[in-house]
Amino acid sequence: YGTYVQSNGTATQVGNWGGGAVTASGGTLTGAGSASVTLTSSGDVDLTGATVTADKLNLVMTGAGKTLTTTATLFGLKASAYTNIAASCGITAGAGSHLTVDEGAFLNIANTKVLTLPLYADGATLVPNGPIGGLGTLAITMSDGDVSTRLGTILCPMTIASINTAAANRVLTVLDNPSLAAVTV
Repeated sequence: YGTYVQSNGTATQVGNWGGGAVTASGGTLTGAGSASVTLTSSGDVDLTGATVTADKLNLVMTGAGKTLTTTATLFGLKASAYTNIAASCGITAGAGSHLTVDEGAFLNIANTKVLTLPLYADGATLVPNGPIGGLGTLAITMSDGDVSTRLGTILCPMTIASINTAAANRVLTVLDNPSLAAVTV
């Protein structure tokens, strides 16, 4: 497709698809069946006002300098070029979900915005081959087990928190020699 625009109704994605800018100002975006589907966009993606079914949308941003605006919880987010996050959003805790920044790409989280990444024992993974930065916050949550991950280069504020207060203390094992700006635990 060239540009996709949706203002109401339900769009059920039955397979992976890609194209330019995506605007969904209303209605529901979902995937058929139980598996996630991939939307690859070379343009801006604005899902403000639409309902995005959790565990369904795996978004790949390929256009340099393009912006993602959504408050939805995505199955996965991959920045393959310089990508701006313009609204607080998150990644689902489902097995196989991910936040990926390709080598040569940069993920910029806008001022006052939060990108939440649940690093659970069976949850999302962080693949930091490129830097994550901006004036916003990368919020890592832990709940049901200890986690090992690479952190890469994180130039924005980062928080790490246990969201299950009844659980024992959790251990985050860092598998690389990261470059970090500011961390709050």
